[in-house]
Amino acid sequence: MAGQSAVVVGGSRGLGLGVARAVRDAGARVTVVARDLFPITDSPLTDSRINDSPATGDQMADAPSTGASLADAPSINALLAGAAGLDGEAGDATDEAFADKVLAAIRPGLLVVTAGTAPPMRPLTEQTWESFSANWHADVRIAFVWLRAALRLPLSPGSRVVVFGSAAELRGSPLSGGYAGAKATVRLITGYAAAPARDLGIAMTTVLPGITPGTGVGETAIRSYAQAAGITEDEFRARVSAAPDPATVGAHIVVLAATPGTALAESYLLDRDGLHERT
Repeated sequence: MAGQSAVVVGGSRGLGLGVARAVRDAGARVTVVARDLFPITDSPLTDSRINDSPATGDQMADAPSTGASLADAPSINALLAGAAGLDGEAGDATDEAFADKVLAAIRPGLLVVTAGTAPPMRPLTEQTWESFSANWHADVRIAFVWLRAALRLPLSPGSRVVVFGSAAELRGSPLSGGYAGAKATVRLITGYAAAPARDLGIAMTTVLPGITPGTGVGETAIRSYAQAAGITEDEFRARVSAAPDPATVGAHIVVLAATPGTALAESYLLDRDGLHERT
């Protein structure tokens, strides 16, 4: 991917960070898009090359979150300058104007959308419509906004777009409200966008990972389902311990990015054995 540019929406933590680092290591110039590029809790953009940055968590929490360039945030800019290929844009991924601006400025050859929200975990009887629909207003809207922006610009012929759904749509997720249905809709609208995208020479696909320990959404699910099953979190975590970690997920996305567009499937299940084309 040397010489190429990539945008990872939601690339500051979890699976998105794994993708950002893998694509960077494959030679691309990566722009991470997130509301908070340096969350205080897990400092996701920090690695061995930037641990000595003078920026603190409190400083990073003051970063612009309305689509401002990192040039306006010296502490973040200094952090990312040492990250050898990671740039950043702070903003709201559900904002259509922000998505249009980022894609027009960067014109990435690879767009990866991993952003979403951790679902409120509770039984159906304890959900409100607001909690039940949280992922419809976040995950579905984010996918819609960035797919629409990629088509309306449009991205250049030969570009790839990979949107993250979830294997929850195949297995159900009874404690996470509308999460599974929202992720099914993410896959569906990516398929809707893929048809006109083909006419533009753009290839689009969806990846469906399962519960991934060590990520925000994964740990949220582990806590709730362990409690529901009457076992410890460690016992439940052991059940999903074979799930690919963020670095492995990122490596699989690099493979998809190098796959000829005509050979990309509409969607892939991603588990411990790798990518499986869904038919």
